[in-house]
Amino acid sequence: MSELSIENDETHVQESDESRLKELGYRQELFRALNAFANFGIAFTILSEPMSVLPLIYLGLGAGGPQGMLITWSSDQCFRPIISVLSAFVAASMSEIVSSYPTSGGLYYWSASLSGPMWAPYISYMTGYFNFLGLSGLCSGT
Repeated sequence: MSELSIENDETHVQESDESRLKELGYRQELFRALNAFANFGIAFTILSEPMSVLPLIYLGLGAGGPQGMLITWSSDQCFRPIISVLSAFVAASMSEIVSSYPTSGGLYYWSASLSGPMWAPYISYMTGYFNFLGLSGLCSGT
């Protein structure tokens, strides 16, 4: 019985997504299913960043030794909870935006829609530029 209600809830969510896309003037084209390989790919991508940082520990040990590593680790310890809370606020804001504008354009489309017609080209360009810089830095560090 509960399985049936879950299916009905999923159908209702998909219908509301499709109706929201129609309001925005789009037709749903995204195939919403993940197979085991896609799920593994997402998990592997998320894990690749921390795994690429671990080999760099020898640089800290070679430059400052265990004392240098300990001082560096504990000096920014007081900022970690603050950064975590602020990151949670950013994540909550982005989740609200993506629920309002469910398109595949992502950041570029959101910035264009929220900035208005006069500033949309500039804001979208700057969003793409800073996104490119961030991803380039992340990939080169990895």
